[in-house]
Amino acid sequence: MIPARRTWAQRGLTLLEVMISMAIMAGLFIVIYATFNATRRTYAKVTKIQDRWHVVRNGMSRMTQDLSMAYVSLNENMSEVNRRTYFRFTKGNFGEELRFSSFAHRRLYKDANESDQCIIQYFLAPDPDDQSKTSLFRRETRRLANEEPENIPGEAFVLINDVMDVRYEFFDKTQDKWEDDWDTTALDGQPNRLPHRIRIYLTIHSEVGNEVVLVTQVAPALTDGIVLTPQTTGGAAATGGSTTGSSANPFASKWSSLQGKSSSLSTSGKTGTTGSKR
Repeated sequence: MIPARRTWAQRGLTLLEVMISMAIMAGLFIVIYATFNATRRTYAKVTKIQDRWHVVRNGMSRMTQDLSMAYVSLNENMSEVNRRTYFRFTKGNFGEELRFSSFAHRRLYKDANESDQCIIQYFLAPDPDDQSKTSLFRRETRRLANEEPENIPGEAFVLINDVMDVRYEFFDKTQDKWEDDWDTTALDGQPNRLPHRIRIYLTIHSEVGNEVVLVTQVAPALTDGIVLTPQTTGGAAATGGSTTGSSANPFASKWSSLQGKSSSLSTSGKTGTTGSKR
């Protein structure tokens, strides 16, 4: 009896065919892995760049917000060595340092002995995680006091990491020019007035290691010294010191209008009560 001849499907694969199939599959897996690995590395690189610029963008936005709420109050003794409110540009240990009073403080705890007034400092110092790098720090006190900011309770944190330099310019509207220094406490400086515009130059390392200079500007809302106590028209405010060169109280008109409304409401209330008795 002659056995029936096997078909191609019944014969199976030879060893050579199996090895060729495995080689093709291995090649496909290598190509797929290389594609996914390249995608993963690209994603990590793009994410790192985005995170870096996100930190820088938010940091400069925070600086402009703080500076826009800067102010100088005239309700204090101007003969004090350490004033409660000021705008001072000084030289720090690692670069230029900016100190100023601002309405930017936020109370985080109920019944805390704090207000929206504080002293804010911007300064350069070694990064706590990498001492070889310099970072821009922000420090905010919890309250005002006639002391140096370092002696007032507050918190400091890294605002922008890996900063090469930070520089400021201040526009003096009375002189119509940009100044490199500003001090509201010095007699030969700019007593009791803020710059009309502040220009910030921030030099950082880019994602590829190049130097990048970023520039922004901010205009403080209150440029003249303010009086925080209510005063009547033509009257003098009750301050703790001299008010020479003070500007008109920006809250005086609003306070007068509120007093007028309060008195009118009180009068109408009394009239209504009398009518009911009749």
